[in-house]
Amino acid sequence: MAVNNVNFLNSNVTIDNLYGTKVNATQLEKIKEMSQGGFTQAELAELKKMGIDTDPLVENFNIDNAGEAETGQSGVSTGELATMIADLKAKYSAEAGGGDPYSMSNPQLAAFKQAMDDGLITDLGNAGYSKAQIIDVISQVFPSIGIAASSGGGYTCPYGHDAEAKALYEQFTKDLVAAAGTSPEIQALQTEIVSLNFQITSNNNQLQILKSSIEKLQTEVEEAIEQAIAESEEIAEEQKEDAADVVKSELNAYVNSNGEMTYEQFQANLAGRLDSLSSDGDSKMSDVIMKMMNAESKMDTLRSYVSQMGNLIKENAQLSDEVALKT
Repeated sequence: MAVNNVNFLNSNVTIDNLYGTKVNATQLEKIKEMSQGGFTQAELAELKKMGIDTDPLVENFNIDNAGEAETGQSGVSTGELATMIADLKAKYSAEAGGGDPYSMSNPQLAAFKQAMDDGLITDLGNAGYSKAQIIDVISQVFPSIGIAASSGGGYTCPYGHDAEAKALYEQFTKDLVAAAGTSPEIQALQTEIVSLNFQITSNNNQLQILKSSIEKLQTEVEEAIEQAIAESEEIAEEQKEDAADVVKSELNAYVNSNGEMTYEQFQANLAGRLDSLSSDGDSKMSDVIMKMMNAESKMDTLRSYVSQMGNLIKENAQLSDEVALKT
């Protein structure tokens, strides 16, 4: 495709005006690079894949498509589409009829079967036709067989009122799915899905490393606090074992929350349980043990690791949602 001649509709508008604060440096450089000499439809599609809104280009640039057929966001040009439809109408010419349009008594459905046997859907997909364009071709060449575009980017396809027609419609659905897999927009989505899944795998590897480090640190912190409690003169002997058990229990709950529990919540829970152990209303066992915990430098590292784990788990949930949406 030839490069389109691109001119600003407003000479005061620049790429920096349009995108300077809306995209990152890499994206801005890419837009400027493509703007030298003009934009092709393929370049606009590439910018869209990068997550860039190309509407400002359409609104503020004069894109000269003289001598070229208009092209949609994907697929072949409208000129090629019209030519293909005309050629197929001539090749598979048949009048609508029969007692039931969704049975093989309909001459157009019989002609459609011949086209399917000839590999029409696969050929259109290999030629770069988008899913929507394939539906458009079929609906215009065989208008009475019930296959047509519907709202929301979908399409209608009859069930089939005899065994042969049913098998034909089912085969069309399978071939369409396979053909759509070769379209530019599907390939772009597949690339994005691979990238997202790679990031999920990378995050899972980090989570495994963090989990191992957290387990080791948790044990070391518990042992250090237990020893400090045992040696403390401020805690009654009969309360030391229970206090150590509470510390272990609350640390375990904090770590197993996978970042859902904040450090402040952990401290509050621990303090509440420790103070309930004391029979002396003025005694604050939590004050004593919190000082021990704050003096344990490994606790700061543990706290950081738990926070990192929580962030990675949340990120993976968001990435998984994106994978599901793009799939």
